[in-house]
Amino acid sequence: MALAHNDSDSDSEKQLLRPDDDTSASEVSEEDQMYQRPKRRHAPHTSIVITILNLGKNPALAVKIPEDMGYGSDAYIAQTDVFHHLHCVDMLRREIYHPWSTLADAEKLRKGGDRQHWAHVGHCIDILAQAIKCSGSVDMIMFNWVEGWDQPFPDFATKKVCRDFDALLKYVNDNSIPHKVFEAMKEPPEGYVRLPEPGGQGAHMEAEG
Repeated sequence: MALAHNDSDSDSEKQLLRPDDDTSASEVSEEDQMYQRPKRRHAPHTSIVITILNLGKNPALAVKIPEDMGYGSDAYIAQTDVFHHLHCVDMLRREIYHPWSTLADAEKLRKGGDRQHWAHVGHCIDILAQAIKCSGSVDMIMFNWVEGWDQPFPDFATKKVCRDFDALLKYVNDNSIPHKVFEAMKEPPEGYVRLPEPGGQGAHMEAEG
């Protein structure tokens, strides 16, 4: 598989979608891989277009990196879902342990301000709930008698078969674009359709990463 741009400042969330050259060369299964870019701008039978369609998305609306940034004419930006989930876990962790960084922030939130913040929190709770229900783990949790408890105590140390997260993380880092590329993309090219804001009525989600 041809590798995407590799850079020491790469962002583990934003990646290139490029066409598969040799999937057998990757240490990560095809299910975990990010697909790669096609050679033609409007090629209805390329793997990338088929992949985007299989995701239930419209390829014409998917964001491409401008060609003048050096990634070719058909480099798409994508994000691996697990890192969005981890972002949400971290955000809720911060909300619980360090909810406000300054007194000014605390006062603003106390007065019910910062709609973006609370929309972001609600979004993360919803996304994590969806992920848990989607995976629907049916692993069995056994119970033990434990000192200090007058009823059986759950043994959460269940045996699981997991993806190799270290291999996945390495693949994502090796194929990530520098965050400065994402930050430089402020306006869509002429002719691209802007979708309505998530949630409507001006609800705005800050970019993650």
